[in-house]
Amino acid sequence: MNQFSFDFDHGQNQRGRAGESRTGGHRLFFAPRPPAILERQAASIADDYCKTFSLSAKPRLTTLHVSVIGIGDYEVLPEDVIFAARQAAATVEGAPIAVTFDRIMSFKREGKARPLVLCSKDGLMPLMRLHVQLGVGMYNNGIAA
Repeated sequence: MNQFSFDFDHGQNQRGRAGESRTGGHRLFFAPRPPAILERQAASIADDYCKTFSLSAKPRLTTLHVSVIGIGDYEVLPEDVIFAARQAAATVEGAPIAVTFDRIMSFKREGKARPLVLCSKDGLMPLMRLHVQLGVGMYNNGIAA
């Protein structure tokens, strides 16, 4: 799967490599990414966690994100879906959000590395509001959530 930005942040934080794919497909989803300083802090925490629990994988800062809502999986990214996703994103209103993560988890993925995932018991309301706004924007632009 490819993971790259559609430049919603106007080129300030480019990640991933367009056109490269390990599986030949593309997963399209909305996911805010942290500022660089938070990436470094998260990488440090993940590195410490990996050492503590003898994990071999290294964190990939190019894919650090908070998944909010999925759009779909595609062999080739359809331009009409990308356009509709941009339109849906343009409908989001609100101040910048802050989220506090209080624990680290992982989960099994058949035949794939286990990811480290930051989680939170409380304080996710801003992300839920974002999820709802994007879902409404997607619906209004013809994307099934």
